[in-house]
Amino acid sequence: MLTRNLLTSLIQSVKHSPVVFLGGARQTGKSTLVREMLPKSLKADYFTFDDAHTLDLASTAPQEFIESIKLPAIIDEVQMVEGIARAIKLAVDQNRRPSMFILTGSASLMVLPKLADALVGRMQTRTLYPLSQGELSGVKEDFLQTVFDGQLKMSPESTARQMKHSQRQMLKEDLAQRILRGGFPVAALENDDQERREWFGAYLSDVIRREIRQISDIERLSSVPNLLAHIASSTGGLLNMTGLGGRIGLPTTTMSRYLTILQATYMVNLVKPWSSKLTSTLTKSPKLYLLDTGLASYLLNLDKSRLLADDQLFGRLLENFVFAELIKQIGWSKLDCEIFHFRTRTGFEIDFVIKNRDGRLLPIEVKLSKSVNDEDFRAIDYFAGQFMKNYHRGIILYCGKRLIAFGNNRWALPIDMLWQAT
Repeated sequence: MLTRNLLTSLIQSVKHSPVVFLGGARQTGKSTLVREMLPKSLKADYFTFDDAHTLDLASTAPQEFIESIKLPAIIDEVQMVEGIARAIKLAVDQNRRPSMFILTGSASLMVLPKLADALVGRMQTRTLYPLSQGELSGVKEDFLQTVFDGQLKMSPESTARQMKHSQRQMLKEDLAQRILRGGFPVAALENDDQERREWFGAYLSDVIRREIRQISDIERLSSVPNLLAHIASSTGGLLNMTGLGGRIGLPTTTMSRYLTILQATYMVNLVKPWSSKLTSTLTKSPKLYLLDTGLASYLLNLDKSRLLADDQLFGRLLENFVFAELIKQIGWSKLDCEIFHFRTRTGFEIDFVIKNRDGRLLPIEVKLSKSVNDEDFRAIDYFAGQFMKNYHRGIILYCGKRLIAFGNNRWALPIDMLWQAT
């Protein structure tokens, strides 16, 4: 059983809050985490609304159900019983103490307003994403801690800015395999490509049938795979609701509802644009990413050879891959970070801007490149000039093996630094 790096912060939340909500897509390992990895001393009883009998009992009489169970209790897939929130609130208010309820859900609180509103001030939330690259390797990684507070040091050989072709190709093939596998535990640990594709097909059908249909009344659910495939093909691009809807024959209002549901079921993520005093010169549209590059690869019918042959698509999926690793690490990092993107109307663009709790800003560019030069830092240099007071350092993640200093606190880092141990 792989250790989840979110466990430490989840335990802290359980120790201090009467209710903890652990959200995340189906098959990310929420049930395993709360049943098998929380301290045995908690002695929590487990209930799942995936069980038809339990679901019927709770749906028919939610108050009686909550009163009948022993606390602490783990309730899995809590979104399936609409009236459960008020019953949990009453139980907390009658005898408030830490570690009363641990709730999991495959739909986010953005579509569970009754649960969120009822438990304001009583509940902490955590999100479990698919496995990170560090988790797959048994490593507790914290790249953000390293680049914000650590000292970046070059090895004796890192002053050379070029690599042998064989080294570059080896890393590129390794990255392609990591992108194709993704992070869903079953798929990521499956060595047979055909078995992995079949798993993703079944998974997508299950999410549409159970999650999306349950929390929405949108029509034409058969359009969801097509929509996700279009998002996958242009992942990392600016959200254009009209253009995206036009490609699959949906009006803008319907597209907006689709995207809300896909966000709520953790299938897609929107990255907000960085805003500042320069608002008039900045693009205001968010960027759109898929939850998992393994799922994206399935939707695009990719294998390693096709991915390696298309640098443009490889670059897009590599950016999505880096985004997924960053958002996972933000979940357990102590730095309390937020992630944005940066784009001006005059053409300066940065893939990600990370802001930590003290306001420091870390611009990060992702490049599928053989080498890095000063010109590659053009957008980062512009950003640094505009936000000098809060700018921390500029990072380019590239497909190489050497850490390279470019002066003025600019660094080119191998992408695999993302999942190295701290």
